[in-house]
Amino acid sequence: EYESSFAFRTGSSVYVLKQNEKTGLDPFKIFLEEGTNEPDRKTVSEFLSMLLNEAREPELRTDLRLACEKSSSFEDLLANSPRDLKKQLDADLKPYRFLFEGEPVQLDSRTCFVMSSLPEWAKDVAQFLAFSYSWQIISRLPISTKKMIVVDEGWRLIAPASSGKSVSPSRLSSQFNVASTYVPRIARTGR
Repeated sequence: EYESSFAFRTGSSVYVLKQNEKTGLDPFKIFLEEGTNEPDRKTVSEFLSMLLNEAREPELRTDLRLACEKSSSFEDLLANSPRDLKKQLDADLKPYRFLFEGEPVQLDSRTCFVMSSLPEWAKDVAQFLAFSYSWQIISRLPISTKKMIVVDEGWRLIAPASSGKSVSPSRLSSQFNVASTYVPRIARTGR
C-alpha cells in the first residue's frame, strides 16, 4: 500500500480518492494556458469530449467547444450548455462528477494520490486529472527546485487501445490526443 510504504518513507501527505467524494479536480482549473491562470478551453473540451457517449459525441462536439469557451468551471459549463448538450453531459458525465466538484486538494511539497479504492472505470480519468494537477503545480516552481513525479501504472495515461490491455470506455488512449501529446511534453520538460 502506498499509504504505508512509499508515502510513509518519503514523508508524503496522502490524498485518497474515493468514489462519490468530491475531489475538486475540475478540468477548467487543471488544464491551464501555459504561464496563466486561464483555462485551456480547447484541452478541456477535448478531455470532456472523450468522456461523452461516442454515438452522440460528433453532433455535440461543436456545442461543447462553444460552451467551454464561455465557461471557467465545470459548473459554468453546465449552465452555459444548450439543452441537448446539457442532457448529454448530465447523462454521460454523471459518474465522473465527483472528480470535478469540490475544492481542490492543496498539494504540499510531497503528496501521494491513492486511487486504489476507485472503480476501474474511474481510475484512468482520475489518474490523468491528478497527474495534470500535480504537473500544473510543479511547472510553476523555480527551475532550481528539485522536482519528481512518480507515476505507478503510467501506461494507463498513454497506452494505445491496441496494446492488448483491457480497454474501458474511459481509457485515455490514442483516441484522446490530449494524453498522447500532453504526457510526452511533460516528460520532455522534465528531462
